[in-house]
Amino acid sequence: MDTETRFKLVSQNLQEIITREELRELLETKEHPRGYVGFEPSGMMHAGTGLIVGKKMRDYADAGFHFIIFLADWHGWINNKMGGKMENIRAAGEYFK
Repeated sequence: MDTETRFKLVSQNLQEIITREELRELLETKEHPRGYVGFEPSGMMHAGTGLIVGKKMRDYADAGFHFIIFLADWHGWINNKMGGKMENIRAAGEYFK
């Protein structure tokens, strides 16, 4: 896939790209850049998370990115999500798998 097609795929449906030039350079120089997204488990995963974020991650994967998903259970704990109980936070995190 050429750089311009990859750029359009990655940038579609985004509100903002901070440095378009850096993104374009990344796509020109790396066949498989690494991307990541993080979620703080704070309850049941909802449709917006699964569909909207999932679709954007698919755009990145289709453009050649290798994607990492972080489940930020520690952040959920220090932010007192799910009553501050780590077992509840981890149970909520299971829905993201």
